[in-house]
Amino acid sequence: MFKKPTKLKTYSLLDNCKKGTQKYILAQIFTENQNKCITKREVEKQLVLRWSLRHIDDDTKFTKNEMISRATYVPGDIQRDLRLFYDKFNKYGLKKIEKNKSSNIELSYIWNPINIDKLENIIHPEARNIFKKDSEINTFLDSRNHTCEICGACKSDNETLRLAIDHWRAHSTYNIDNAKIAVLLCEKCNNIHHNHDASKIAVKYKDNISFIKKWVKKEKEIRSYGYMPNENDIKAQKENKQIIVEYYETYTPLPNDFWEGLF
Repeated sequence: MFKKPTKLKTYSLLDNCKKGTQKYILAQIFTENQNKCITKREVEKQLVLRWSLRHIDDDTKFTKNEMISRATYVPGDIQRDLRLFYDKFNKYGLKKIEKNKSSNIELSYIWNPINIDKLENIIHPEARNIFKKDSEINTFLDSRNHTCEICGACKSDNETLRLAIDHWRAHSTYNIDNAKIAVLLCEKCNNIHHNHDASKIAVKYKDNISFIKKWVKKEKEIRSYGYMPNENDIKAQKENKQIIVEYYETYTPLPNDFWEGLF
């Protein structure tokens, strides 16, 4: 008798994203459009709308103005959110179709999940959330006085939109998820940091010596825990140091021991 083949279980985005987050909404978008080509613009549009209207019940009827009045804030950097989402899940079946002007093709994505049995061939990245519990997050925020560790911005400032618990060593490069490399940054410093070495923040604010000193202090702290920069980041640090040194040569040269313990 012919036996119907068993359907293999595929990787689930929803099972691997935390509910209530922007990442989970992206997972919903791609899951609902599985095996369909969806443009970057469409993904970003849906992310903005779904996130800002997430507290509104699907069955409730509102006028346009009522919907607008009930909408919450729009995500700060949706392009970055989508980019990080792709970086994490491209190993599991999320494909990117590059933009091609000559063929009038927009940058797009296709979610075609791999079968679970192929997971053993993949090196799994560590979770991007350093702290898993709200209590851990609150303890960390309190320990930093809810203040950016580089520029000193805090949420009480009118210009500070939000604070981010970031990886001092870029997660996409080092694949480390340890509380000892956690750093609290404002949105501006976080965006400058991105996947670069954190010395990029110091060179961005080279006219403020206190910011540079805070970078030096944090870099020494992270190294003291055994998390040394790799070859590329050491190179970036040396290049950024030179930019800063040359900048201060015009004014007041930095003391000889300013970089002691780093270079």
